Amino acid sequence: MAHVIVGGAGIGGLTAALAMSQAGSRVTLIERRQSFAEIGAGLQLGPNATRVLASLDLLEPVRSIATEPQTLRIRRGRDARDLIALPLGAGAEQRYGAPFLLVHRADLHRVLAEHARARPTIHIELGVAVLGVQQGRDDVTVVTDQASYSAEAWVDAGGLHAPDRLAASRRSARRTAWRALVPAAALPPSYARPETHLWLGHRTHLVHYPLRSAALINVVAITEHHGSGGDPNQDFWSQPGDAAELRHAFRGWHRDALRLLETHVDWRRWPLFDAEPLMSWSEGRATRLGDAAHPMLPFLAQGASQAIEDAGVLAWALSQPGGIVAALQAYDRRRAPRAARVQRASRRQGDIYHLPRPASDARDLVMRALGGQRALASMDWLYGPM
Repeated sequence: MAHVIVGGAGIGGLTAALAMSQAGSRVTLIERRQSFAEIGAGLQLGPNATRVLASLDLLEPVRSIATEPQTLRIRRGRDARDLIALPLGAGAEQRYGAPFLLVHRADLHRVLAEHARARPTIHIELGVAVLGVQQGRDDVTVVTDQASYSAEAWVDAGGLHAPDRLAASRRSARRTAWRALVPAAALPPSYARPETHLWLGHRTHLVHYPLRSAALINVVAITEHHGSGGDPNQDFWSQPGDAAELRHAFRGWHRDALRLLETHVDWRRWPLFDAEPLMSWSEGRATRLGDAAHPMLPFLAQGASQAIEDAGVLAWALSQPGGIVAALQAYDRRRAPRAARVQRASRRQGDIYHLPRPASDARDLVMRALGGQRALASMDWLYGPM
């Protein structure tokens, strides 16, 4: 039984620990925070992610705390006109073999943590900071602020606090994400329908969908800014946001969208970063996963889903004969090109969302002509089996 140390107990790290445990590895999971309290709000999980959860016998526990959207509705910000509606629900689940789900990040994290704690082959260390990793011929030594751990492999799942090789190519997207959880009771009942709404505007866009049995509406707004946008090496997530500044960025939008921005809730903001794709994530017995390997913009809603994909492929690779180094090389071959494609597509999608007129008028015409079914089919490369 191989022993693997995973640094970082976020969505990707927990899923990797569970997947590797199921495949026969022993896992030590090291987390610098003192508790499993997970920040954030809503997540969209595509069938490419829920298919992995199903293979780990986690789909039904996650489904029980999630919302299943029936439609992805894309609308124009200035007049609320429907541009296209992608059919999700049962039809999409039949197409891809797994559902689309909307879930609160903290709820998903809790389910994964509960299952990890229940596995005898997963050992969890909280409040432990990794100081360095040293590779030997047959093992790795992970040095922390409390002890040293030896294992056959090391997996960095620590997010944007990434190795220098990735940090060198990391860049600001010059965009800011804003998020809030709006009580559904503060809005008309139509906002609680099991749908994902995407509103498009010039240099801005808006996403909202229901969570927790439609008691909350998750709202994410994207605006553009100039300058560096912050330091990804700092804990920049969840800075307080000025609602007046946000509303100013969306001036001229339709009242149905503005209603979401005018509720008296706590807005949080953070700068967006991505990086040029790395085509090799592993060095000897060490590799990386999730944002530590492929930070990506959120415009395909794939950040968590790609980390979950990483976890499934990494566990598969480590279960194959040939040793740890060969396994991590196989993991690279399977995952790096795929994640790079998603990174690039996410970047392009953001540019399409924020087109100015008249280019946005042409975009809208193309969407209406394409129709929901063909638009969904164009995403088969992302949501379908790999």
